[in-house]
Amino acid sequence: MLRQTRKSDAAANRRELLLKDPDRVTTGMFLYPGADRVALVFALDQSGSLREIVSQQREAALALFGRFGGRSQVAVIRFAEKPALVASFGRDASVAREAFEFPIRDNQHTAIFDAAAAAVAAFDTLPRFVTERRIVVLISDGLDNASSMKPGQVIQSALQKQVSLYVIHLPLFEPREGRLAVRLPAKGFRELPKKLAASIFWSAMQAPRSQSRRTRQLI
Repeated sequence: MLRQTRKSDAAANRRELLLKDPDRVTTGMFLYPGADRVALVFALDQSGSLREIVSQQREAALALFGRFGGRSQVAVIRFAEKPALVASFGRDASVAREAFEFPIRDNQHTAIFDAAAAAVAAFDTLPRFVTERRIVVLISDGLDNASSMKPGQVIQSALQKQVSLYVIHLPLFEPREGRLAVRLPAKGFRELPKKLAASIFWSAMQAPRSQSRRTRQLI
């Protein structure tokens, strides 16, 4: 952030910042003096339909973490019906790499919003640094059928704790009108990044051509 003098001012605070938003599209505003580290949580959907697909995203995900510098930390949560922290915060990428390897298990229900809430709460174990950004990357098909938490609760918690939440949608397909079509994710799944000033990305899987033109690709 620059003052009118075009010089950076680390002493500026939120009371000195005015945001004009006539369209009312902004839901939250954070002021950072600059980030020199990132605390990153990967929340991985391990329901039976996605186990192999998510595992294949491992190197791309860890390459992302590798761009954030030596002070950054990464943790991994896996979830189906219940979220579980399988790799605590640390700087060793090899630990996170192992957490992307899923055991074979029976199909279960999926509690996406419970997992998102657990990922946001995971930062409570860390000391707070003013120059640290806190990010959750949620990888899932977006089909929630078991959560007790509501999307609005997750959004409010993330806003209060200044956590950004990015979503990577791994689409599943179903026959529809004689062709394969993407199963649409839950509305709340799409709302999470919209309300938290983040983004929803589609995997570069073999999505229908008409769909891929309207989406963004991260992996």
